[in-house]
Amino acid sequence: MDKKKKIILGALLLLILIILIIILAASLNKKRGDELGAETFLEENNTEAELEEEFIIPEDIDEIGRDLLLREREVKKIISESEIVAPGANPITKEGEIINTEGDVVMNAVGPSDSLAPTASDPINPNTLSENVIKLEVILGSFSPNEFRVKAGEAISIALTANDEFIHALTFIDPNLSAINLTVSPSETRVITFKAPMTPGEYIFKCPVGGDKVGHVVRGEIGKMIVE
Repeated sequence: MDKKKKIILGALLLLILIILIIILAASLNKKRGDELGAETFLEENNTEAELEEEFIIPEDIDEIGRDLLLREREVKKIISESEIVAPGANPITKEGEIINTEGDVVMNAVGPSDSLAPTASDPINPNTLSENVIKLEVILGSFSPNEFRVKAGEAISIALTANDEFIHALTFIDPNLSAINLTVSPSETRVITFKAPMTPGEYIFKCPVGGDKVGHVVRGEIGKMIVE
């Protein structure tokens, strides 16, 4: 074989080798892409998969039991997608509704011990709360600030911190806000989440400890929420 033919043959072999390398690299990239795609899919659907696994419906369950399990799954999903300002406070759904742990929308015009009333959070460090939370401090004789503004119908969260050795509370005079009752022990902070009234105006809040005649309100623990 002459020199020219050897060069051509060598070039062909090199070209074939390059093509084989390209095919192999493409195959490896596709396989890696499929693996990453599967991992991403599993990560994105992990919560839903967990919900499905936890709520397997037994074959021998009756219709009522089945509906209860489905409702429980629905509520758990809604709560997992909701905003909870502080542990123990009511969740705020993506639609801006305030719900309880049963998935029911809470109400402002019920008794504070009613199951549909907003609940106070567990004690919390006020420095961990977001800027959207309305932060109030109270000592014997005053709230600080003693006035704040909110938008009508919006979901709001109020944090109350007692900065002395007394128990304090925050309630509203308006009966349409009778469910709101936030009580704190000395040097404690708690949060309550509820919907502001739909009607604009001034809503007076006070500390009911000791009663209206000789209690904290007489000493000056009173303020107002301005709904715009």
